[in-house]
Amino acid sequence: MDGSKNKGLTYFCRIIAVAALIWTVNVICSASWNIYHERLQTIEIVKKEALSNFNKDQAFRLWGTKHGGVYVPPTEQTPPNPYLSHIPDRDITLPSGKKLTLMNPAYMIRQLMADFNELYGIKGRITSLKPLNPDNAPDAWEREALKAFEKGTKEFFEISEHEGQQSLRLMRPMVVKAGCLKCHSQQGYKEGDIRGGVGVSVPMSTYLKIEKETTNAMLLSHLLIWLFGSAMLCLIFYRGRQFILEQDKSKDALAESHERLLAVLNSLDAIVYVSDINTYEILFINKYVENIFGNIVGKPCWQSIQTGQTEPCTFCTNKYLLDSQGRPTGVYHWEMQNTKNGRWYDIRDRAIHWIDGRIVRMEIATDITNRKQTEEELRRLNDDLEHRVLQRTAELELKNAELERLNKTFVGRELRMIELKEKIKEMEKELKDRSGT
Repeated sequence: MDGSKNKGLTYFCRIIAVAALIWTVNVICSASWNIYHERLQTIEIVKKEALSNFNKDQAFRLWGTKHGGVYVPPTEQTPPNPYLSHIPDRDITLPSGKKLTLMNPAYMIRQLMADFNELYGIKGRITSLKPLNPDNAPDAWEREALKAFEKGTKEFFEISEHEGQQSLRLMRPMVVKAGCLKCHSQQGYKEGDIRGGVGVSVPMSTYLKIEKETTNAMLLSHLLIWLFGSAMLCLIFYRGRQFILEQDKSKDALAESHERLLAVLNSLDAIVYVSDINTYEILFINKYVENIFGNIVGKPCWQSIQTGQTEPCTFCTNKYLLDSQGRPTGVYHWEMQNTKNGRWYDIRDRAIHWIDGRIVRMEIATDITNRKQTEEELRRLNDDLEHRVLQRTAELELKNAELERLNKTFVGRELRMIELKEKIKEMEKELKDRSGT
């Protein structure tokens, strides 16, 4: 029994441990998924920011290309572009004497990107595998992107360390337009060729800070959820353990009660057996039954207690032991002569709950063969006595009739004698009366 207790409690502990593990894994997976999703959102936001800046630069470049560049006064920050020296009207002088120099679209965008970087920290860059300006030569990452563009790639981006900080770098190809040939036709480009690429580098520090705050809040919420679930599992474990221990105590008490019952039943000088009410399988017999029929546990009752039966007995009382709701109805009392040993039994059947919880049939049958024989002898003696009484009564009635006949004869004779005496007295009186006169 102790082993059974430990086994049940151990099994329950294992279930709780597995549940706790599953709960922990689920919370970790949820947190990991949400952190991963948050990172994807951060990347998507930064990428949208990069695309917005890229589109801005492209729009500005397109505007400059449509106009063939713009003329601005040359300054220290904007000197005449030495790479446009082949253009005859690179430098012009207005009638007022004011000098202007031509800024091609690439020159314009480069200055725009530099100013935008100083204001907002977002860097832009135009580069090419064949740059006019050596300062526009690509780095290793840009070179890889430009080669990919030549193979048909439409976009190239990654998150990496760039200039001392983690940044999202994005680059798209720059296609030669008709307006580009004014400056780059000498390089052999034609309209539609991949001239190079426009790149944007967006620092991620601000976005990563927001992501970290969101992630920390997310981890805290998952921790609280995990603690709540763990607390519930602890409560379930505590109550479940108490329930198991109480059940074990109840089982111990039930088993002890069951053992006492079996001891009492084994001490009875009567047939006591228990059978499954549905399968008729014998679950228990007392010593008295074993001495008469042998060890018949596990066998059908109709096969081992009766004889000549190929199926459940037609006189089986199981149908009387349960009501329509399947509940025990109480004791059913009857008598029968056993077909196997020929002895008579006073039988009491009832449905009870067995130790495993199922409803079974318990039969207690007391041998009343001697009583039946005594009753039969009494009945025979009573019949014989009644016969003798009837016989003597008939004899007495016959004698009474004879006496009545004799009485009637004697009484008639006496009456006639009395009548004769009365007549003689009357005659004597009449004679006296005559003699006196």
